[in-house]
Amino acid sequence: MDTLESREAVLEKIAAGESLEGIRLVALDLSESDLKNADFFDASFEKINFQGAQLTGANLKDTIFRDCNLTAARCDAANLEEARFLGSDLSEAILSGANLHGTEFETSSLEGCDLSGAVLRGAALANVNLKTANLSGTQIIDTDLEGADLQGADLNQANLKNSILTKADLTRAKFVETNLEGCEMVGCLLDGARIEKATFLQVDLESADLTSSSIKESIFQLCNLESANLEGLDLQRCRFTDSDLAKSNLGNVNLSESECSQVKFSGADLTNAKFQKAACKTADFTECIISSADFTGADLRCSCFEKADLKSANFTNARMDRVELSKADCARAVFRKASIPFSLFSHANVQGADFTDADLTQAVLHRIDDKNAVWKGANKKNARSTDKDLAEAEDWKAPK
Repeated sequence: MDTLESREAVLEKIAAGESLEGIRLVALDLSESDLKNADFFDASFEKINFQGAQLTGANLKDTIFRDCNLTAARCDAANLEEARFLGSDLSEAILSGANLHGTEFETSSLEGCDLSGAVLRGAALANVNLKTANLSGTQIIDTDLEGADLQGADLNQANLKNSILTKADLTRAKFVETNLEGCEMVGCLLDGARIEKATFLQVDLESADLTSSSIKESIFQLCNLESANLEGLDLQRCRFTDSDLAKSNLGNVNLSESECSQVKFSGADLTNAKFQKAACKTADFTECIISSADFTGADLRCSCFEKADLKSANFTNARMDRVELSKADCARAVFRKASIPFSLFSHANVQGADFTDADLTQAVLHRIDDKNAVWKGANKKNARSTDKDLAEAEDWKAPK
């Protein structure tokens, strides 16, 4: 491997248009130097000062940067495919539009770096400092960002498909129109993150705390949000189709006009939640706490509320065909003008509930407790009241 021992020798060869393929440079000061479009293919740099250097369009494929200073260097549109940065500082460097396919960053800093429009497919960025980095429009597919510090990073319109973000710090990060399909995000921090029109498809966010995040019109499809904390969030018009929100905290959340079809809410706390005009067909609300929630105009067809706490919940004008409400506590709930045909209320507590003008055609009202319930104008055509034979069988106990 050839070596050059002075700044002047390097700049002279570049000015002459010569290739520096395979060159080895050690402890040189190339700060503020003009290295645009230089050919450094397969080169080795050790303790080189590239601060403020111009490397725009340079060929740096397969190069190694060991303990180098690239702060504020311009590497835009450079080819850094399969390059390795070991213990190097790229703070405030400009890498916009650069090819970083398969590039490795080990114990290096990219704080404040401009990576907008760059290609980072398959890059290794685990535990790297990317604070306030600009990653907007970046291709970050199949990239390892485990444990990376992305506080305040701009990930707007970035594509992070199938990337690893486990335990990454995404505090105050921006995710506007970002694609996070197939990402691993268990244990990541999202405090103060801005999530708007982003797509989370098959993403694992189990136990995530999103309470201080801003989430607007985003898609969470086939996601694992079990035991997540979303308390008090405004999630209007978000889509959670086929996602798992079991045991999550959704108290005071606003899911009005949201898409929650086939969502698993079982065991979740939905106290005071708003589901006005939400689409919740075949959703599972088994054993949920839904007291004082508002489902006005919601589509709840074929959903399950078995053993749920629905005290004082509002289902005015809701579509509830074939809903399962067995053993649910519906005390003081409001079902005014709700469509509840073919529903199952077996053993439900409907004390003080309001069924004014509700449609309960062929509903099963077996052993309900309807003390002080209001049935004014309710359609109970072919509804089935307590089945005495079934009640006797339910009460039967084996002789001792």
